[in-house]
Amino acid sequence: MQLTKEVPWEETHRYFDWHKLLWAQSGFSQLDLFAGAHGVPKPDVARFADDCNRRNRLVTLAPAAPITAIPISRLPDPAETDIQDYLALFLAELEQFLLLNEANLNATDVAVDLRLGGNQPPRPEYIDAVEQVLGQRGEAAGIRRVTIFL
Repeated sequence: MQLTKEVPWEETHRYFDWHKLLWAQSGFSQLDLFAGAHGVPKPDVARFADDCNRRNRLVTLAPAAPITAIPISRLPDPAETDIQDYLALFLAELEQFLLLNEANLNATDVAVDLRLGGNQPPRPEYIDAVEQVLGQRGEAAGIRRVTIFL
């Protein structure tokens, strides 16, 4: 399996058909950007993010759009220094994504975008977690390529 990292800039159109894994954050966010590109109306995106966060678990827009969202509760406040509990929950969400992919999504290409609104870069620990889980077990779940946006 191929795993790459890149700064996406304006090149995100290359990933149109890829399945996106990102935070359940609506407004000025990656979720709005990618869902909008697939024709999902903003009110539906907001309801989707709210549903994911209310259920406090991974939720997918598929088949309407190749997008799966992670509850924002898995992300600590930027000032938080002890993030091990958050990381454990995030790792569990990644494992759930692999199970969902194997059972239903069948995505072979996955773009992971953990930037927050305004393109705030993801915490390095979260990039490491994606590399650990998807990099090591993604192929067994049918994934051929993973790109992590920085």
